[in-house]
Amino acid sequence: MHNSNERSTPSSPRSSAPPFDKNRAKWGFAQGPKGELVIRNWYFIIGFGILAVISLGAVFSAPLATLVTAPVIGWVLLLEGRGVQIHEGKVTYPVRLGLDGMGGIVPLFPRELDLSEVSNATTTTVRAEVTASIHFTYRVAYLTGEFGTAKLGFDTKGGRDRLFAILRDSYPSITIYRWT
Repeated sequence: MHNSNERSTPSSPRSSAPPFDKNRAKWGFAQGPKGELVIRNWYFIIGFGILAVISLGAVFSAPLATLVTAPVIGWVLLLEGRGVQIHEGKVTYPVRLGLDGMGGIVPLFPRELDLSEVSNATTTTVRAEVTASIHFTYRVAYLTGEFGTAKLGFDTKGGRDRLFAILRDSYPSITIYRWT
């Protein structure tokens, strides 16, 4: 007789792709239309949204500047809205220029990386100062392998920790350093 309280264990070896189930929602993931896990940087989205409102507000005083900045801010909001996506063993993320101070916040284009090519993951915290009284902090996850280094930016420690939790649980071949 089968006991309903017993947990069955799969007979197949652990797959290299992360498990995509509804229990991940409790970790704070969003789920995209294709079942991908999405980690969004909400503070970045809000900040760029404020810049969009300011830019559109300047349409009468500086129409040429608005014509230049509005599409750029729209592209940035599109990339940030897509977030960091993890699906079928790949991570898609916005590539940021430098990630060293203010120049490293603005996303330029999306990139897809096969997580089976990643051998190491590490992290750092970057503090960017706009002025003496205005500053912000963000986290960078560095994924390295034969391809070089991929830099994924996160506005919170929690966002970065979600990525590292997936790497730890679903990709044991990736060595994680300095995860604090």
